[in-house]
Amino acid sequence: MFDGRHCTKKDLNVLIKETDKILLLISSDIDDDKKKSDLINFINLIKRFDIQIGDTLLNKINNSKDDYIKIKNDISICVEELKRNIIVDIYEHN
Repeated sequence: MFDGRHCTKKDLNVLIKETDKILLLISSDIDDDKKKSDLINFINLIKRFDIQIGDTLLNKINNSKDDYIKIKNDISICVEELKRNIIVDIYEHN
């Protein structure tokens, strides 16, 4: 579900695009405050799809402190789970 409706391929593409952007941002040398702000925005997007996965990701990020390699790994794991859920939602309702 996304914002209370069944997911579409467009929603999946948005998730993939935003995930790629946040992973690239985390790898860059920009200010940590900018990274943290963008991470919060990304988590809010994840929560629009699945609150539980968003909360899990938030907890993992909070426990990782500033270990951006671990954060990238946590994002990848949570997003892969979410992508599987979205694909199931798309195929169940088409």
